[in-house]
Amino acid sequence: MNQQNFLTSAELKRRGTAAIEQVLQHGLVHLLKRNRSAAVVLSEQHEPPIPMRRR
Repeated sequence: MNQQNFLTSAELKRRGTAAIEQVLQHGLVHLLKRNRSAAVVLSEQHEPPIPMRRR
């Protein structure tokens, strides 16, 4: 995985959602909290389609 796809909680606090938007240009964003993976952020273009439910 490329280092630019990681975002620390400190960086997120400092720069806000703009930091996520910038890193999303390179693909999925892995959020780190206390040097551990906490979450993954993906854009709508990376998200798998949600199947429609029939009633």
